Amino acid sequence: MDMMLVPMRTIPDVQVNIFPNCGHWVMIEQKAAWESAVLAFLTGPLGEGSGS
Repeated sequence: MDMMLVPMRTIPDVQVNIFPNCGHWVMIEQKAAWESAVLAFLTGPLGEGSGS
């Protein structure tokens, strides 16, 4: 978790999602939660018409 602190403090508008009881294959092990987080990111305020 310590490696996560640097991007959280230096990247503007960074988002961090923690998936408990999951290893390296979050998209398989926690499929529904991962899909929900990705969709929320893509359709969130920064993703709506930002052009990036």
